[in-house]
Amino acid sequence: MLRKLLISAAKELRVILRDREGLAILFVMPVGFVIIMSLALQDFLRQGSDPQFSLAVLDGDRGQLAQAIGYGAAAMSYFKVEHRTPGNYAAAEQQLRDEVKGGKVRFALLLPPGVTRRFDAAAIGAGADPARAAPAKPVIEVTFIADPTLRSDHLTLARTALAGLLSSIEARRINAAVSGVAFDPAFFRDGGRHQGRLRLGEAENAPSQRQLQPNATQQNVPAYSLLAIFLLVVPLSTTFIKERDQGSLLRLESMPVSSGVVVGGKVLPYLAINLLQMALCFAVGIFLLPLLGGEALRFGHSLSGIVVLSMAASLAAIGFGLLVALFARTTEQATAFGATAILLLAALGGIMVPKMLMPATLQMIAAYSPLGWALDGFLELFVRDAGLSDLLPHIGRLLAFAAMCFAIALWRYSTRAHLR
Repeated sequence: MLRKLLISAAKELRVILRDREGLAILFVMPVGFVIIMSLALQDFLRQGSDPQFSLAVLDGDRGQLAQAIGYGAAAMSYFKVEHRTPGNYAAAEQQLRDEVKGGKVRFALLLPPGVTRRFDAAAIGAGADPARAAPAKPVIEVTFIADPTLRSDHLTLARTALAGLLSSIEARRINAAVSGVAFDPAFFRDGGRHQGRLRLGEAENAPSQRQLQPNATQQNVPAYSLLAIFLLVVPLSTTFIKERDQGSLLRLESMPVSSGVVVGGKVLPYLAINLLQMALCFAVGIFLLPLLGGEALRFGHSLSGIVVLSMAASLAAIGFGLLVALFARTTEQATAFGATAILLLAALGGIMVPKMLMPATLQMIAAYSPLGWALDGFLELFVRDAGLSDLLPHIGRLLAFAAMCFAIALWRYSTRAHLR
């Protein structure tokens, strides 16, 4: 039985090696995705860092208010501040609006001429005379504009941080007027002196949570290696259908071998290819990405967990590929359905877009994607430093999925329904 299985696997391996160009693509494609996506998203998913945006402060007033805003915003980790003092305010305002709209500047604060004077008249007067009614409108009237392509959470973060800064400046200036001391804009140069008001975003990303967030390498190396092994559904199914159409499969079935031997002979070569693909992607994450400016992939302490999880994911991918091969009538059907199904499962499983960025509804649906199960297991290993025992739920789901696919495929093969 074992000898027959090895002969069948050797036959399948020779068929695979005939198409050397196609085999090379199976290895080049995931490596390319890993490198490109890891480098492209490294700043977006970098652990322990805040996003940084360009902020232009258009100072038409040339007063202390703009200086205080510039100092305070520069003290935050979110902004790279550019202070502009135009000669023609209207023309400079239109130019800045165009720059923000075009994406050259992410945020802008517009301080028109006379804003400090109006602030003093409205706010400082009210603060000096408590009997006066509070101003009906905000006392600091500045215009805030943002790049329309920004994510909503980044827009909220910037708006909240700048609103806190303006409130701090307002309170400080009123307090200076009431107590009879000079208002010093340089007070806002040190963001730490405002008791955290200039770093409102910190509460949304507590250190305990940041430690559980994958960086770009931890996310994309396993993600695109998993996509590659599941996309083996295409060559596996097309090879199977060609054998059926050419009569090779019928000749095999006329020999005294069981269906398990024939199907198993297709599993072993593709299992080896899958494991080599994943090993190559992991090697790129460990050795090549750091040389290109990315973050190095670190395995944690459970090498056994990586091996077992990789094998479980590979068996799930091969089982699905056999299922498609035995139910598809033509290579076109197998290619179209197999590739489309895998891409949809990858999108839902957090391969292309990390699950943490998905809405709650999609995150619930993602729980039914085998690619999502495998990716969650690798993130447990790389981010949470989990061990093999922690991966048992993910491995169990993958093996159950593989067993279901193999069982249906063997039934389909044994009935010879695939030949009709």
